[in-house]
Amino acid sequence: GDSNGDSNGDSNGDSDYIDFKRACACVSTRGFHLQQGEPEKEQPSEKAEKGENTNDYSGPFLLPFIDMLNHSAEKKCTTLQRDASDGSFVMIAERNVSAGEEIFHTYGTGLTSAQLLQTFGFVETGAARRAANDQWNNGPYGITPATLSAALILSACRSVMGSSFPTDLKGAMGQSGLEDETWDLTAGKDRDILSHGLISNDILITTDNGPLLSDELVTLCCLPFLPDEVYAEWSEEPCLWSADVLEDFFLGKLALRALMKAIGAKLGEYTAVDALTCGLGKGGVEKGEGDKDGELLSCLLGATSAVRGAKRSRAVHALTIRLEEKHCIDLLKKEIIDTLKGLDEDEEGNFDEDNGDDKSTRDDSATSGDKRRNDVDNGGDTAADSFSKKIKL
Repeated sequence: GDSNGDSNGDSNGDSDYIDFKRACACVSTRGFHLQQGEPEKEQPSEKAEKGENTNDYSGPFLLPFIDMLNHSAEKKCTTLQRDASDGSFVMIAERNVSAGEEIFHTYGTGLTSAQLLQTFGFVETGAARRAANDQWNNGPYGITPATLSAALILSACRSVMGSSFPTDLKGAMGQSGLEDETWDLTAGKDRDILSHGLISNDILITTDNGPLLSDELVTLCCLPFLPDEVYAEWSEEPCLWSADVLEDFFLGKLALRALMKAIGAKLGEYTAVDALTCGLGKGGVEKGEGDKDGELLSCLLGATSAVRGAKRSRAVHALTIRLEEKHCIDLLKKEIIDTLKGLDEDEEGNFDEDNGDDKSTRDDSATSGDKRRNDVDNGGDTAADSFSKKIKL
């Protein structure tokens, strides 16, 4: 603003900013995108020479009247198409439409509840019911991914290092005759792992792209526990590792235990939601043990019109997204437990699959005994040398 406090300058600036925000909101909430079709066989320059339309822009487009259609991923009956000859738009019915039937369109395929809420200000009722009933295969809805912060995971790794778990694990491995190497872990607490720029500050836990134990997540959990020599080699040429690296018994147990502790801390960040704050009054969910989010969401979805309002809508939105995130975390936990079982070849043990709390691990860490022997002939190498060969640094 003007250094002399010119009110006109401030007013004009504010007015321009308000207009800019309104324009952005219009484009964000009203803009249509065309689905990408098959790739063009001809380059735009070749089409231009023939006088053909070269517009490859897919959106957003502002289309008055068409933008009055409501969204439904489940009930949609129209597809937006563009005439390549003149650039005009047409909305095509995909099926017969009954007289008086509301015509729905989809604002995007596979959008998560978080994406719909952020962009359009609502969450689909069908997605909310799916979350409340814990029936994740129902409906054409996306699932909001959870995030695990790298700082939280590294904190969990340091917690494992400072616990009795590594010592107990070494002892159990020795008693059972496992030949996998072990090493000292003290130096890993001070490593500046994120400075290499290879790993994000927040890691997405999503159901969309293959295993939830992603390369980024596996690498982050393993780096604090590496032998010094191996970490030095990795620092020279940083790379991401797949879950295969967890097949090393010592490293796999340490990394996965830390990840379970990080998951426990993440779940602790979801504070309890009180029914009164959701507009349900005293008829809400009673306090008790366990996760009440799904039960509370069911009550909100079944609430009478007398208790429906802004509080109820906001609570439905928040709980739906929260349950979608928790579903991703649950799937990750199951994947971790399956990986641990693969290491142990035994479903029994003292590993706390809820939050990774430290317990005695003599039975948990090495129940496989003779079932799992190191098939790598290290030829007298140090633990670090042999481990480097395993992960092919």
